[in-house]
Amino acid sequence: MVTRWLIFYIMNTTYYLGRFIFRWRWILYIAVFVPMVFIKWQETRHWLIWPIGGFLVFLGSWTRVYAARYIGWKAKPEDPMKRILTTDGPYRITRNPLYWGNIIGFGGSAVMFGLLWYIPIAVGIIFLLHHLLITWYEENRMREKYGPVYEEYCKVVPRWGPKLSGAQPHEIRPEFPWSRVLLAELGTLAGFFGTIVLALVKEFYL
Repeated sequence: MVTRWLIFYIMNTTYYLGRFIFRWRWILYIAVFVPMVFIKWQETRHWLIWPIGGFLVFLGSWTRVYAARYIGWKAKPEDPMKRILTTDGPYRITRNPLYWGNIIGFGGSAVMFGLLWYIPIAVGIIFLLHHLLITWYEENRMREKYGPVYEEYCKVVPRWGPKLSGAQPHEIRPEFPWSRVLLAELGTLAGFFGTIVLALVKEFYL
């Protein structure tokens, strides 16, 4: 009885904590990013930090935008595409391509700012934030919305992946307009260009 109550309490607490963090996750993103701007450069910086870091930031941003192409943004409830579980594109490889974009982007930012020791801290915090709390909340919502369809999807595609071979879910290709996708990912685009600008400012003025 006590064990069952404790399990229920932990699950319930995790769900609501995940929902809270999901809604305010941008604050935590900022908290992870800001130290990169103000922590001093490492004494020795290889010239490759700029191309490698820039590429990773771009890759993370593009991963998010590409994934958003398949899920749309703020569609009306009657939009038939919002009633279909997206399993195409990057969602055939992993259930969380958007969050992979975040992880790659934050790691790339640490590289670009020349803080190689900060990479595991930034990546670790972002990964644990998503893995332990946000995905718990989101997956429960998905189960409520899609039921057995989502359960089958979870059996085929791993939470983080990547799944490169074997059984794949039935292909469904939403065709959301790029105007909606880019509007949904304005924050991502601003983050990409903002990271470049702040890294340049830090390089030459801080």
